[in-house]
Amino acid sequence: MKKLILSACLVAGTSVGAGMIALPMVLCKIGVFPSIALIITLWFFMYLSGLLGLELNLRAGKGLTLGELGNFYRGPFSSHIGSLSLLFLIYALLCAYLYGGASIFQSFFEAHLKASFPMKNIVVFYALALFLILSFSVQCVLQVNRILLIVLLGTFGILVFGFFKKVDLLHLPFFEQSIGELNTWTSLLPILFTAFGFQVIFHTLTNFCNKDALLLKRAVFWGSLIPAGIYIIWTLSTIGILYHNAPEKYYLLTLGKLDVGEFVKALTETTAWPLVQTLASVISMIAILKSSIGVGLALCEFWQEKISKGRVLQSFKIKGGALGLTIMPPLIISLFVSELFLKALSFAGMVLAVVAIFLPLWLIISPKAQKIPSQYSIVDNKGLQILFLILGFLIVGCEVMNMIS
Repeated sequence: MKKLILSACLVAGTSVGAGMIALPMVLCKIGVFPSIALIITLWFFMYLSGLLGLELNLRAGKGLTLGELGNFYRGPFSSHIGSLSLLFLIYALLCAYLYGGASIFQSFFEAHLKASFPMKNIVVFYALALFLILSFSVQCVLQVNRILLIVLLGTFGILVFGFFKKVDLLHLPFFEQSIGELNTWTSLLPILFTAFGFQVIFHTLTNFCNKDALLLKRAVFWGSLIPAGIYIIWTLSTIGILYHNAPEKYYLLTLGKLDVGEFVKALTETTAWPLVQTLASVISMIAILKSSIGVGLALCEFWQEKISKGRVLQSFKIKGGALGLTIMPPLIISLFVSELFLKALSFAGMVLAVVAIFLPLWLIISPKAQKIPSQYSIVDNKGLQILFLILGFLIVGCEVMNMIS
């Protein structure tokens, strides 16, 4: 039971983070009932995609990264596709987190310290803070991330209780007029897809559970269901409190005219409780910081491995080079691209379609994979594989339309 709880928390902790903040910003355009139905539907598909990723690791006989799985089943070309996809995914997420974190901190300073700082300055300071945190040992970074997750879940409970005290659940925007507009769906589907991005930890999870197929299945089920529940509660409470207590802000939100920092600031202004006002800012900042540390650590370790391979360098030079390659590209993009938070999360959704759907399907139908007995027979179902492909092309199509428009 202890291992199941720890494994489920690993999956849930990978999902719950900065993406949670973005969900009400896009789901408000379709209304409460469609939002709940969409979250549940996408959770089910992502749970099944989780079984697909686990199946690949179990058939390989050990936990392998996506690039290593590509090499195991198909060869070097698939390995490069897997590694590049993960690289693009993490860089896109870091861009979103740097810009989003700076926007939230800017609003926090204005609301609580009555001080105004230029956005670009906060982006730079936030990037430097992340650089400093990641410069510590992996054990220290993981400990910081674990503490942030505990604080995040604790403050989330208190905050939602405070929000629901001011929300009339019988009078909510159950359906919105913009539900029938194409750009509403193209903007929200990739972002909601990104919110269930736990596929990057399957190799760690497989090894941690000692390749126990039943334990892994239960861990992914509960570990993915927890974020789905949190997303529904968070969306209901934030949409509800703005709809009842700040209708003008809610209207701007449905039009897509509130940045992430302005959205969090609007939440803090809707309640007279000082504690709830502070927690609304704190939970947003912790969610962004936790996500930044998680993906930043993964990217930093990737570059450390690449730099040290075949070279004799001092450890601090390897770490310094890896940190520079991790922080500088998203920092530069964050400084010169406006309203980057939702844009980067949406782009990450398109890349995640490759990581979670296209490449795993390509590997599972390989001759080598077909010769190995399956643990989860459902992933070999042709009808399900076709549904996966439809979902993947739908996500990619939505983001292509976003980029064109």
